[in-house]
Amino acid sequence: MTTSIQSIVDTEATLEEADELARIVVADLCDRGITLPTPQTHEYLTDGPRYATGPRVFDAADSINDCFPCGMDVSIGRNVYDTGELGFELACPNCQHEFDPETLEWAGPVSQWYESGAVDQLTCSKCSTSTAFTDWFTPPFGFGNLAFSFNEWFLKREFVDYVSDLLQHQVVWVKAQY
Repeated sequence: MTTSIQSIVDTEATLEEADELARIVVADLCDRGITLPTPQTHEYLTDGPRYATGPRVFDAADSINDCFPCGMDVSIGRNVYDTGELGFELACPNCQHEFDPETLEWAGPVSQWYESGAVDQLTCSKCSTSTAFTDWFTPPFGFGNLAFSFNEWFLKREFVDYVSDLLQHQVVWVKAQY
């Protein structure tokens, strides 16, 4: 059995402001009935804050796995949100040339970001442009200090944009499968 997790990652929130931004989003989603202020419970669910699926979930998602709706997790702290078993490609954000992940040094910049928050540049060997390594992942990875993850929810683009507007920050929508 696979698990689908879609995360909305705030790519601009600092560690200092992440708690307050999380409170703003959680309060809004609870007020709108998308999530509930109570924890989602199930024998397989453990760890971290989890907000139960609300009665207005379809304002946010096209569909959910109604056999096992897992609600919403909030993660605060520097983290990398990847695509899991879906894999990824690396492509220059300037010229879109695709690179085999084995031929480009991307793991070092990811580790450096995870340790310090520093965003190193990668230089494209085709167009010679240097751009932030965070922009090279296709499908996108999320690098941030705040994320809202929805297990077994298949989010609507309008909802992702709504959360971005609430945060007043850029977000990355990461779709993962495990």
